[in-house]
Amino acid sequence: MTPEISVLISGVIFMTKYTKEIKLAIYHEWVDDHRRGTYLSRKYGMGRGGIQYLVDLIQKHNTSITTTT
Repeated sequence: MTPEISVLISGVIFMTKYTKEIKLAIYHEWVDDHRRGTYLSRKYGMGRGGIQYLVDLIQKHNTSITTTT
């Protein structure tokens, strides 16, 4: 369950795409297990702001949002 990664010209590695399963796992860990930013950021390699944004989107638009990106 490893997301694809890309390397920027500067050499920084970042995640370019997360599967629906990973997005839902992040959301459910946030909501059900009360995991927060630092833990999820380290586990999934996504910035805390990105995690917060993903959780906010899913809460606003339901889980159907995870199929678009």
